[in-house]
Amino acid sequence: MKHSFEVKLAAVNHYLAGHGGIISTAKLFQLSHTSLSHWINLFLLHGPRALDCRHRRSYSPEDKLCVVLYALGHSESLPRVAARFNIPSHNTVKNWIK
Repeated sequence: MKHSFEVKLAAVNHYLAGHGGIISTAKLFQLSHTSLSHWINLFLLHGPRALDCRHRRSYSPEDKLCVVLYALGHSESLPRVAARFNIPSHNTVKNWIK
């Protein structure tokens, strides 16, 4: 399900303001806690504009290789790697590694 920029930002701000944990904030905004966690990472790494995904992105082979090498060489989770490189889904990174 797609969520608007406004909903994403409101949920992230609610959590970061300390008004609730990941689970309770996700329930309040009717989101999955994994989506909220990803949005929080995106926001902290890249700012609020990272939450505004309006178009499908394409990545060059060089960009993909850079992300894959980073993922394999560091002990970060795939959702964290995706957030670091501003990739909307950790499944994209997972598919590149395969």
